[in-house]
Amino acid sequence: MNGEILDEVVLVVADLSGSMAGQPVSRMNVQISELLSELKTTQTMAANSIRFGLLGFHEKKQWLILPAGVDELDHLPMLQIGKRSDGFFARSNYSIMLAELNRCMNRDFLCGNRSLNTVHVLLFSDGFPTDSWQSLKNASASLKKNTVFSNERCRRYVIQEREYKGQGNYRGDFWTDFVNSKENIIQAEQFSELLGDICGELSGIKDDNVFG
Repeated sequence: MNGEILDEVVLVVADLSGSMAGQPVSRMNVQISELLSELKTTQTMAANSIRFGLLGFHEKKQWLILPAGVDELDHLPMLQIGKRSDGFFARSNYSIMLAELNRCMNRDFLCGNRSLNTVHVLLFSDGFPTDSWQSLKNASASLKKNTVFSNERCRRYVIQEREYKGQGNYRGDFWTDFVNSKENIIQAEQFSELLGDICGELSGIKDDNVFG
């Protein structure tokens, strides 16, 4: 691409619902901190620009870090479990999260007027969706029509903070549907291996402009 610097975007999606309280959210904080640290190190060797974004969700969604170059990020917010107005922990609403990804998975949001090369989406959670079957299915179907999300250069992973076995229905099979391959459903204990694979890929990425 004639020396053009392209953008590699890493998006973290963090489940902040009540079931993540305790060890899951503590471990997730450590893992995401390790991820950003390794991405910063990788940036010193990478030919392209690495960007990082952090989306938190429970019954609502919030961008805690809008996609930005890793060199611009000095620290991460401490992720905390969401609470409702009645004081109880918030539940998870995956349909809202999926709709937000669908809205934001485009070049303008991810990297402005720069060229987008690859996207890595890492979804951290500990269970399965509690949304209604129909709303979840509709949101997932809409996201799959997104040309960035569905592109083969958009790698998608689920990091399970607790081991969960699907129930044989759409909600139980959501993880496989989201990542498109059971191999991309990662147990928390395997996160370091996944981190090494991602950073290894980003440090030796090919100079392609797949998304235009």
